[in-house]
Amino acid sequence: MEKILIIREQDFRSKKKTLEYIASELEFPEWFGNNLDALMDCLTDVWEPTNIALDPLPDEEPRSWYSDICEVILDAAAENSNISVFRAVRPEPAEDEEW
Repeated sequence: MEKILIIREQDFRSKKKTLEYIASELEFPEWFGNNLDALMDCLTDVWEPTNIALDPLPDEEPRSWYSDICEVILDAAAENSNISVFRAVRPEPAEDEEW
């Protein structure tokens, strides 16, 4: 079954919480070390089609820890054809709606 994961920087306050979220959603093994090396290892082992939407992408001046996570995800996607990375798109409100 295809997985979809949306990672929005504003939803997380720390690198640790973001890594825990990714590990939980992608069902990483218990030995996941909650660090960037372990993230790369687990992402390159993903065997199900997995779509990961990032918001913002690393070139949009996110916090450094978020940028590091995004870079690992992009590197893993380059090595693992089961991972596709997208930019999360926020819908524009209709003319008669306010946000």
